[in-house]
Amino acid sequence: MTRKGLDDTQLAVLAWNYGRHLLVASSRHNDADVSLPANLLGLWNNRTTSAWGGKFTININLEMNYWPAGQTNIIETQESMFSLLKIAKPRGEEMAQKLYGCNGTVFHHNLDLWGDAAPSDNNTSATMWPMGAAWTVQHMMDHYRFTGDADFLLHTAYPFLTDVANFYRCYAFDWQGSKVTGPSVSPENSFIVPKNASVAGSRKAYDIAPEMDNQLMRDVMESLLEAAKALNIPQTDEDVKEATKFLPLIRRPAIGSYGQILEWRSEYKEAEPGHRHLSPLYGLHPSFQFSPLVNETLSRAANVLLNHRVANGSGHTGWSRAWLINQYARLFSGAKAWEHVKAWFAKYPTSNLWNTDSGQGFQIDGNFGITSGITEMLLQSHAGIVHILPALPAAALPTGNARGLLARGGFEVDIDWKEGRFQKAAIRPQRGGRLQLRVSDGTSFKVNGELYTGPIQTVSERRYDLTLA
Repeated sequence: MTRKGLDDTQLAVLAWNYGRHLLVASSRHNDADVSLPANLLGLWNNRTTSAWGGKFTININLEMNYWPAGQTNIIETQESMFSLLKIAKPRGEEMAQKLYGCNGTVFHHNLDLWGDAAPSDNNTSATMWPMGAAWTVQHMMDHYRFTGDADFLLHTAYPFLTDVANFYRCYAFDWQGSKVTGPSVSPENSFIVPKNASVAGSRKAYDIAPEMDNQLMRDVMESLLEAAKALNIPQTDEDVKEATKFLPLIRRPAIGSYGQILEWRSEYKEAEPGHRHLSPLYGLHPSFQFSPLVNETLSRAANVLLNHRVANGSGHTGWSRAWLINQYARLFSGAKAWEHVKAWFAKYPTSNLWNTDSGQGFQIDGNFGITSGITEMLLQSHAGIVHILPALPAAALPTGNARGLLARGGFEVDIDWKEGRFQKAAIRPQRGGRLQLRVSDGTSFKVNGELYTGPIQTVSERRYDLTLA
């Protein structure tokens, strides 16, 4: 797994640990003062004028930076991200009122250290994207899923969720029987205007109902309802009632002529078939709307689009290649995920393993994406299931172990495998609760000597040992 294409698994182990180190080093929270999260350079900048203005790009990059936080058990690193979101929230409320005449809060594709939430830059395919708050607030909800911190949910995450949901209920409009967004973009991508339009043949980015927007609105409403249930907020509550009513009205994913998830409201000709952003596949990762365990039809359509993107050159930046690893891991395709791990090492890291954008120019997000992607091969915990070795690349990593990973629900997990097969695992609940398990592709196993037949109710600090049946 070097630039000669050799398999060097220890280099992958080093990169995994390096990603955690970089995140801890650039995300230290300080209760006594304002602290800021890692931007596109982490905190390593040797110029008076920082690249990208030192801003926090929130149409993928800031989110990717914090993907490893929960799963690799350094969840506290997200606190600095939440500090930025708290700074930005009142600015987002101001933008919602001034730009859209709506209550709630809205972020666009960038924030700065003052929390400026207005559309920024002069980039048609990026600037006018009012979905940044919808994505970043998912990190707050995931923080609760990993930690079970009810105080954080009540005082931080839930008020943020209701504010974001209020904006989209105002901003969205009716189109063909669904609630959709617009004008908006599919981040940084564009399409060729069809023949029957006034500017036929030109390359444009603005549309209504980009698929990623639909997925993000769905996650916002579902997260709000999940949070309300956890907080015992009654269904008669106004925010709960409105989210319940709005959710089924959000436009559903459409499948195109060759079986792919459609990125836009129509099957436009692609301006860049191998685009680096995987925006219409947000529902596969980091969300789980397209998980094979949730919706097989949408999972297959996501796989078709993902393969199409790769066949046309997607993954041509370090962070994009890292996102591909996470995507294929969510499809339980360990072999393909590993090929993209190797491809990342072949082109994108510098001599000190810093990620680059396209072979030159430091950009830290890919380091965190690599750590997340490797972890996703070993442990996944979305959709209420703790899934052990969901995408093990057995040929490349036939024997190994992982220690101290963290699953949603607050379950600390150790895993051992040998000759490409699960051997054993130990699970330590940090707070107890319902535990639903899956091993590999459905392998039978025992928990504390008893055959596993379904979800179990765990007790805090008790150890649960998994072995082959």
